[in-house]
Parts: sequence; C-alpha cells; structure tokens
Amino acid sequence: MGIAWAKSAIESYFMSNSIHHDILKSRILLVEEDDALARLIRAPLEQAGLQCSCVSDAASGWQMFQQCQPDLVLLGLGLPRLGGVVLCPQIRAASTVPIVVLSVRTRKEDHLHALNLGADDFILVHPLDEQLMMARLLTMLRRVYSYGHPGLQTSPKVSAKAPAHPAVPTAKPVDWATCEACGYMGPQQRFDRRNSQGDLTSICPHCNVTECVRFAIA
Repeated sequence: MGIAWAKSAIESYFMSNSIHHDILKSRILLVEEDDALARLIRAPLEQAGLQCSCVSDAASGWQMFQQCQPDLVLLGLGLPRLGGVVLCPQIRAASTVPIVVLSVRTRKEDHLHALNLGADDFILVHPLDEQLMMARLLTMLRRVYSYGHPGLQTSPKVSAKAPAHPAVPTAKPVDWATCEACGYMGPQQRFDRRNSQGDLTSICPHCNVTECVRFAIA
C-alpha cells in the first residue's frame, strides 16, 4: 500500500478523535537495522509531518536518544549483539518516553517479553499495516502528552540519575539469562526453579530445558 493516504487519514483521525495538530510536531526515534523496513516505517511518519530520526544499531540509538529527546521511540528488538534487548530497559531506566517495539514474532510470549523489558506497545511489521501503525502511534501520543488539552500537556521525564555518558549497550544486563535452545532471554530469577529434591536449579520458563541456560557475566 502507498503512503498517499497519510495526510487525509491523519486529518480524518484528528476530526474523529479531537487530536490537536501539535501532535505533528512530535519527534520519533526509529531504531531498526533492516534498511528496507526502516524506510517502509519512516515514510508514512514523515508523510504525516512527524519528525523522524532513524538509526540502525543500539549504540547510535542511545546517542540519538540523548541528543534529540524524542517523544516516542520505535525500537526493533532484533538489533545486532542483543542491542534492542539491552537498549529498551536502558531507555526505560532513564525516561518515561513511550517505547513501541517492532517485531516479526507473533507469539504471546514474545509480546510479554517486550513489555517486561519496558516497552509500552508491540507492533507486528511483517506484514506492516501502515494505517493501523499510524493510528496506534497517534493514539499513544495523544494519551501520553494530552495534546489539545491546555494545561495538561507533559513531556517525558528523564531521570536526573542517568549518567551523561552511560556505557553503550553491547551485552545482556547483569543477572540476565539466555536459553540457547529456544533463544528466550530474561532476568535470572525467571529461570530459578526447585527440583523434586528441593534444590534450586535453572530451567528455561519457555521450553523447560536445563542444559542450555547461560548467564550474563558482570
């Protein structure tokens, strides 16, 4: 589907949902390594008038996040070296900005995993429904920033404790574990189970395998 519909679709959305036009001043940060997919996502955003900055890796994503202070982050979890899995909680620790994860995965477990990392929503990108994507993003921006309601508009809160130059994410957070059998990742406590003898052991909560669980090293 082309993007010629974007302007008229946005105008119709404004009229039916009482969204103020200031929403088109929103800054969007897109972090996605797939160039073709990034162009597909970015096109309707810019066609609608939104300001979109696009980078392809977690290190650049973190740097751009600090520079442009976006109103919403679109984040692909499938970045190199587990970058998306690390960048999502890092942004969430520093800010309350809305984070929307982009993924090709459809399993409920993957949706829950993204939300547990700190994301606010989850959009499937294969196939990408541009109209649905735009409607969901605009709705989130309206809800978070209260556009059209003077006196209620807010900005994402950035933690004063966030370091000026934090370490670039290159690995899983400490105390995280990965199942090499199915690829599931999460905090170590999710893998902790008691066996029949009452001893504490590590079992993947997704596939119940024990031999393939690996832990991050500080």
